[in-house]
Amino acid sequence: MKNDTLAVYIIAAIVIVAGMFFYYSRMQPHISDSTINIVVSRSGYQPAMIQVPAGKPVNLHIVRENNEACKTSIDFLQLNSAYPFMLDIPINVTLPPLEPGTVDFVCEGSNLHGRIVVV
Repeated sequence: MKNDTLAVYIIAAIVIVAGMFFYYSRMQPHISDSTINIVVSRSGYQPAMIQVPAGKPVNLHIVRENNEACKTSIDFLQLNSAYPFMLDIPINVTLPPLEPGTVDFVCEGSNLHGRIVVV
């Protein structure tokens, strides 16, 4: 019985550590000043956080890989702009030069969200 309890604790610890690694690895900003590839899947945007320099256009190459992720478009909230896209058909989006701050992007029809940090 003690061995079974110990095994459960070890498995629980492994699951917790793996979950923390997955969560924090998604939150690390992807830093770029060139084209940024974004994949939209059931688990969210990869990368979900992007850091770009202020005053330069932002080039995004976005592909939706899962039918359940993002039904019709990706919306850039602070820019009041939306870009339609379909399953497995990449789109290229060029955002204008941005001021320092943040731009959130979300999928219409789902809870997926990401952020561009402009520095």
